[in-house]
Amino acid sequence: MLSGLKNFYSKSVDFIKQAESSFSSKGQSAAVPTIAPEKTHPGYYLVERYERTWGEVAENSAALASKVSAEDANVKKFSDRCSEIQANWSSLQGELGALDGTLKFVAVVRADMESMCAELKVLDEALDGHIQAKEERDMYKWKASIEHNTMQFEAGRQADLGQMEKNLKAEKLRQEKLKKADEDRILREIEAR
Repeated sequence: MLSGLKNFYSKSVDFIKQAESSFSSKGQSAAVPTIAPEKTHPGYYLVERYERTWGEVAENSAALASKVSAEDANVKKFSDRCSEIQANWSSLQGELGALDGTLKFVAVVRADMESMCAELKVLDEALDGHIQAKEERDMYKWKASIEHNTMQFEAGRQADLGQMEKNLKAEKLRQEKLKKADEDRILREIEAR
């Protein structure tokens, strides 16, 4: 309906401008007719109603323009806020998607760690067994070495004792021989006197 009124207004303004130009171009000095027709002119009521409606439209247009401007600002704020929330939501969804992958990766790493821990426990027990077996072997070798050294030492002492006994017997025999030789010499000296 507004577009119809606009067309009518435009046509009216164009008609008035044509009329003014035609009067001024003919060079007549007659007064330009007023825009407001008298009640007796045809279309008076239509023009009056049109002007009244147009005045209301003009008054309402300013208020409506300020309301539209305020609402446009609100829509812009709301749109910006929605865009921000959408960006945050998209970011959160991306992080949640990454979190699923991270949780799967953590589960795989945890399973690998548990498997490694089980293997390390088996290896640790095997190592403990090897260490204990080596300690027992080393203890056996040490004991065998001590026993061998003790036996060698004892054999050496026995040999030394045997040699000492021989030397003692030999010394005793020599002492006895010397004593006997001295006694024989003394007896011979006594006999020779």
